[in-house]
Amino acid sequence: VLRLLEAQRLVVASLPAGRLGGRALDGILAERRPDDLVIVMKAPPDRFSPQLLPMGIAGLERADGGLTSDTTRRDYIAAGIDILPTVLDHLGIAVPDVVRGEPIRVSGERDVDAMRSIEGRLRVINGRRMPALRTFLLACLALLVALRLGNGRRGLRYGQRVGALGLLWVPSVLLFTAALGPSR
Repeated sequence: VLRLLEAQRLVVASLPAGRLGGRALDGILAERRPDDLVIVMKAPPDRFSPQLLPMGIAGLERADGGLTSDTTRRDYIAAGIDILPTVLDHLGIAVPDVVRGEPIRVSGERDVDAMRSIEGRLRVINGRRMPALRTFLLACLALLVALRLGNGRRGLRYGQRVGALGLLWVPSVLLFTAALGPSR
């Protein structure tokens, strides 16, 4: 493994924002050997919210398509958990079974408009996901409290059964409402 790692360089860098970071990246790409893998990803924001982060890769087998992986099964989208398997695969190291994610690959044609369309749709979904989940959980809690106050322990048990049944119906209700207003 040591000889393999000597033959392949692995550099992890945090680049500054703006033009200074762009110049540093230009330097890294200029020094890159043809078999070196360079992965560039925008740093996530300080607050936690699932979102797409721009990513670019130089050194995969093709350079003219969009990035994807078997983790996402979507064109132009690769997950953050796919970076480790990609690096290990490039270094020729077997990916352990405990590692989640799949190696990133290039597929299809590069289509900036399609990538922006996907980003716009996911931005709407991510913005509505937590408020919808919070509303559902508060409604379940309100139902449990009301049934407990109205019927004591028996009401609480009934409320738990209704809540569990409600959880089973959530995916169907979400799909139905999405079919009614897919543009929203």
